[in-house]
Amino acid sequence: MDSIQEMMKSLYQWINSSSKYKNSYFNRFKLKLRMFFKGCLALIFYRKNISEPIECDVLLIHPSLKSYKQGRKKKFINMLKNKGLVVEEFIERKDKDIIFKRQFCKVEKIPFFFKWDAYHASYILNKYRAKVILTERNGWVIPSFIKKLRGEGSIVVHMAHSIPTGQSSKYNYYDYDFYLLYGESSYVYLSSLNNCFGSCNVLFKGPYFFYSNRKYCRKHVGKSIVFLGSGPDYENNENYIKVCRWVEKLVENNIVDKLYLKGHPRSTDNRWLDFLEKNPEKVSIVSDDNLQDTIDNSVYAVMAYTNAIVDMAYYGVPIIMMGESTDYFNLDSFYVPWAKNYSDLVSIVSSEYQQLNAEFISYHVENPINSSQSIVDFVTELTINKNVLLENVNKKLYSGF
Repeated sequence: MDSIQEMMKSLYQWINSSSKYKNSYFNRFKLKLRMFFKGCLALIFYRKNISEPIECDVLLIHPSLKSYKQGRKKKFINMLKNKGLVVEEFIERKDKDIIFKRQFCKVEKIPFFFKWDAYHASYILNKYRAKVILTERNGWVIPSFIKKLRGEGSIVVHMAHSIPTGQSSKYNYYDYDFYLLYGESSYVYLSSLNNCFGSCNVLFKGPYFFYSNRKYCRKHVGKSIVFLGSGPDYENNENYIKVCRWVEKLVENNIVDKLYLKGHPRSTDNRWLDFLEKNPEKVSIVSDDNLQDTIDNSVYAVMAYTNAIVDMAYYGVPIIMMGESTDYFNLDSFYVPWAKNYSDLVSIVSSEYQQLNAEFISYHVENPINSSQSIVDFVTELTINKNVLLENVNKKLYSGF
């Protein structure tokens, strides 16, 4: 129990060291009040008795109910099951639902500030006896408590999305046993962050949602392009609205023959429905089901800053970045076309077809072939012998906290 006390002390120091709390007594006071109040709720609503734990090889924790309903991990889960693994799923709910479902089990000698996290981690460990726990939610501190409270098994493996981003506060927590990153670029980015918490072994695996090994094969000789929309966090951004207008002008000025639109899975932006209605012959909205055929019919994939840059690199389709952004993806280093204004965009689209630099792909995705299978094989091996895999670790991360 001493080690968990030391961990909580370090975790509390780390939380308070962020700029949000470090420079504001009022924010620190609100944080303490919120943590104390949640600790009281965990103490009130914890379960004294819980049924016999569910035995499984793998427990996959969905970061939210919305993520679960999107169903992006269904095929990945089936791949694990086809390996003969018993897979259980747990959905991390909103605070009010966690209270309503009483997803807490008591842990002795835990201060009120961390009762919520410790009791919730204890609930997960008491409900499931898993050899491997797969997590996906960034900045979620429950893995630190799982690592301190677990018995045998319950090896925490975090599956990353593309890491290079401006949202570093979501990535400066990495207290896992194994962190599965796309490739070298993600490790370089994480290593550059300040004020991090945790330590982990890093392997270049995945991502889990790249299932097909089918690569870009240009079929259309005209000037069709596919536009990849950014997520909800960017939809009202002035720069994003500007580049969307550039894309519309490509159609209006007959620079392109056809525009395919692929929205972000969580997008709430309806602007493209209106544009489709005005240009039904030149514009099509595509889904995941026909995305690859759409890509093959496109000479370029165009986008503002979005992790879809890596997705398109995986498929091998030529990329055009648009607008202003920090160069998180090292586009300039690999000579990936970047339109800083509408004239640039017209010039690039009108030029001869440029094949994507293969080194750009390998820098971001270590396993461009069998990406999802690389995770499935790793997890399968981990359920058999956790020690044999340590020699295959690519890198390590250690924060000092």
